[in-house]
Amino acid sequence: MSLKFLSVPNTFSNILYLVSAFSAPVHIFGAFCILSKTPIAMHSVKWCLFNLHFWSMTLDLSLSFFGQPFICTPAFAGISLGLFHKLISTSILTYLFMTIFMFVVISIVAIFENRYFLLFAQHTWWQYGRYPFLVVNYLIGIVYYIPTHLQVPEQTEARKELFIKLPKLLEYDTPENPIFVSAFDNPWITYRQGIVTVLISAEILIFVGLLNWKMRQAMKRMTLSEKTLRLQSEFIKALKLQIAIPLVIILIPSLVLAAMGISGYQNQGANNLVFLVTSVHGMCSTLLMLYLQKPYRDYCRTRFSTVSSTHA
Repeated sequence: MSLKFLSVPNTFSNILYLVSAFSAPVHIFGAFCILSKTPIAMHSVKWCLFNLHFWSMTLDLSLSFFGQPFICTPAFAGISLGLFHKLISTSILTYLFMTIFMFVVISIVAIFENRYFLLFAQHTWWQYGRYPFLVVNYLIGIVYYIPTHLQVPEQTEARKELFIKLPKLLEYDTPENPIFVSAFDNPWITYRQGIVTVLISAEILIFVGLLNWKMRQAMKRMTLSEKTLRLQSEFIKALKLQIAIPLVIILIPSLVLAAMGISGYQNQGANNLVFLVTSVHGMCSTLLMLYLQKPYRDYCRTRFSTVSSTHA
């Protein structure tokens, strides 16, 4: 299938605006459910859920409405097409986008850490260790992209070299919105990205593993009530699905982009398709939350069945 139509900046931008028109109401409704329909039994996880929802929503809308990155691989360069492209420099927008992305994955760590702490570690050394751990994680999210931001090359020379190596990119370069080169032949970007990816992935796996292990132990020893175990087990299973499916939506496009960069393959339509898919990850996460978490699912059924009855 030809993706040539997606390589046209205006077409790509209009599709992203359409995506944001569908996703924004879903995000707002999801936030309403978390803030006003979370039962008392789930109060301890309410703000962790909202934190994850907020950053996922912000990432979605950054991709589909405010920023709309038009990335020109295999170079680390591109333009911004969104609402803010004339208000904020592309360099700052890139830093904000990368930081928001980091906050999404750190929020995933935080929500599993919250479950582990409240269920099994309130009276252990972790009650003191968790705060420095969470602060360090968010500091990593803030400073992760700063070295790249500070090492942005001088644009006149970087753009000349870019267009010599990739002359096809001249098609997307305009005086009103020139292509911005974030980095050129800088392997440290890949190294930093790899280190942070391994670190955050390890944290998620550790807390998920600890939760599974402790839940099995609690079932054998009955250190928690049967009702508590059942409710927490159902919640954690739903949470895993709510997070895993959107993560796959992000992971697969990221691997595709990485493969294209390593191989030097240039296909702007495929690039844009990757970001188009990524821009709906938060909406998918919200819809999964509303379906998988029983209190929200019950509210949606009641609410929409009432609406259907009124219009019938």
